[in-house]
Amino acid sequence: MAEFGEAPARGTLSAIENGHRGASKEFLNALERALGVPEGSITTDYAPRTTPTVASPEAASA
Repeated sequence: MAEFGEAPARGTLSAIENGHRGASKEFLNALERALGVPEGSITTDYAPRTTPTVASPEAASA
């Protein structure tokens, strides 16, 4: 994708794929151009993952 602008930072694709971060409209547009697909073909309904709350041992004994 570097020929279409700045290459994504190391780990960016992995973070997006794993739901740790969302993809900007600009990033999606660059990805569409790099893949040769029509604009608007790649969409995301990104919702960040939530980290499960782990109860502390003190709270469990209360």
